[in-house]
Amino acid sequence: MSSDSYADFGTAWYRINAVYEKFARSNELSLNGMLVFAHVCCEEGITQTEVGERALIPKQTANSIVKALLNRGLIELKTLESDKRSKGIFLTSKGLEFKRRTINKISRAERSALEGLDVTIREAMVEGLTVYAAAFHKALLDE
Repeated sequence: MSSDSYADFGTAWYRINAVYEKFARSNELSLNGMLVFAHVCCEEGITQTEVGERALIPKQTANSIVKALLNRGLIELKTLESDKRSKGIFLTSKGLEFKRRTINKISRAERSALEGLDVTIREAMVEGLTVYAAAFHKALLDE
């Protein structure tokens, strides 16, 4: 891979992240805040510890984001029936409306962008990114 390919990859990756960040900020959330909210939307009843693990962010960051989402009235914490010592995170009615305006919009945009690609390019891109993610994780974190 030429040095230009590395730079092109980095630029493309940055541009994608910048779009997510701009959209999150336009909805008064950080990128991590939007990511935590998305995890709650996909898995209601998730605990604060689990959401931090899934979002790959420190527990303290996850807890701060959960507190901010609570203060905005987007989520609520409820004791879990399966484990009375744990509290799960659930969307409020305000959170459901926010999900429709944000997470659903992101999903539609991602689907539209992917469907706009030739199927061969789309499949190669997904396969390549999957392999790259595993290799990058190993190179950076599994020394």
